[in-house]
Amino acid sequence: MAPKCGMCDKPATTQCEQCGMPLCEEHMTHGIQFRTNNPTIHCPNCESNITRLTKRIILVLTIGLIIGVIFLIWYLDSVFYLF
Repeated sequence: MAPKCGMCDKPATTQCEQCGMPLCEEHMTHGIQFRTNNPTIHCPNCESNITRLTKRIILVLTIGLIIGVIFLIWYLDSVFYLF
């Protein structure tokens, strides 16, 4: 007997690359990632975790950039007396 999809009761054709949940053809097409030359398949739960991680990384990098710009302005002001 073929395994059933973890999201619905249709027959599974593949599985999630991260957690191994069996996925049907419909859920597989919604979770394909084309970020690299080798596309990967994720279930909706793992997909939401990836987008959440990406948002956190962007937030941390933005805060670091703002702190870096403030430090650069402070340093240049002390060297060249801009303000």
